[in-house]
Amino acid sequence: MRNRFLTLLGLLFVAMAAMAGGKAKYVFYFIGDGMGVNQVNAAETYLGAMEGRIGIQELCFPSFPYFALVNTQSATNGVTDSAAGGTALASGNKTKNGALGVLKDLTTPVTCLADWARGAGAAVGITTSVSVDHATPAAFYAHVGSRGEAYTIGQQLVASENDFYAGSDFVSPKNPQEGGPDLYQQAADKGFTIARGYKDYQKKAKKAQRMILFQSEAASKKDASCLPYAVDRTKDDYQYAQNMLFPRMYSSAHSGAYESWMGGVDGYDVPYDRCGEMISVKMPTQLENIRFFLSYQCNFMYWRYFMWNFAER
Repeated sequence: MRNRFLTLLGLLFVAMAAMAGGKAKYVFYFIGDGMGVNQVNAAETYLGAMEGRIGIQELCFPSFPYFALVNTQSATNGVTDSAAGGTALASGNKTKNGALGVLKDLTTPVTCLADWARGAGAAVGITTSVSVDHATPAAFYAHVGSRGEAYTIGQQLVASENDFYAGSDFVSPKNPQEGGPDLYQQAADKGFTIARGYKDYQKKAKKAQRMILFQSEAASKKDASCLPYAVDRTKDDYQYAQNMLFPRMYSSAHSGAYESWMGGVDGYDVPYDRCGEMISVKMPTQLENIRFFLSYQCNFMYWRYFMWNFAER
């Protein structure tokens, strides 16, 4: 398990129409791998500092109405790892460190949430910021005695009945038997459509019955084990895109500075989901964005740096 590395794994259960009455349509199960109380507090403290103040900027999930703290030791170790931890989170069973989807005898398989969801008629998707055969996501479909059996784990992914996977790549796609099909071909033979990057996903998603979404081949050549960190990403990397052309405001301090410079903003109200609470927020019009761009970026900022660089301030 990578210390301080956040694996974001979402389990998406899409309920069938017959089950929709009075029940949740979607259920998301997020796992932060290696993310304890200290890591959450560090992130909130950082966000507070980015707004220029002492204190924290609360993340969304710590404000949920219910929470619990648990002990995380495995069946054999005081400190768990991703495999044993993932197995416990997926199935409710403790196991030996390094084992996936089996009891501590390393042979007895356990049933997990993905199995129960499919049994209830739901579709299941597993997404992660690392490889799809990494220990945490694999806990929801694999049954092996060691998390190091990457190729076997990949084969079990291909043989699984889940509908969607997304992650960086397979870490060991090559078939150990000379001339045998690799995991990509095996997945295709089992009815999976493989997409590389978000644009490729958009092209193929509508016609696909089952899908595996990977990062680009170029990104996998650099590092197939995980998606690039946000600070290292290029415009071609798989990531959620912000479609606002200009300006880009990612905190209340920036939006306040924008409104102050403009002498007020007319804008228009749009609905916004704030941790499950629907509120109304003001969004500047495109004309106001253009005025801000011309008056602040092109005028004020240009002459400011011009005077600094060429007129010795």
